[in-house]
Amino acid sequence: MVLRKGEIVKTVFTICVIIMLCVYIAVEEREIKVTKEEAYRDGFRKALKECGKLPTRPIILDDSTEDIDYKCSHCGKEYIVPKDNKPKYCSECGREIDWEDKACGM
Repeated sequence: MVLRKGEIVKTVFTICVIIMLCVYIAVEEREIKVTKEEAYRDGFRKALKECGKLPTRPIILDDSTEDIDYKCSHCGKEYIVPKDNKPKYCSECGREIDWEDKACGM
């Protein structure tokens, strides 16, 4: 099979276009992947910063008497406090205690 000069140019041009499209697609996919990874890292960093601001939940060990025996779910420190004088913060780790979101008996 013998190709003429015009056919050779057309074939070379077609091959170049295909190569350029493949390169474009590869670059675009890499940029999208990098963008997703950067977004994930940024979101993860932001979540870690915000995590320190979230209140901890008390783990109620015993509340059958006038006192509440509970444990901080963040640091594990155990406390016995009067039911009518629940602390707002853990004195060990300093995290805010959310008494509405409590767990029982762990």
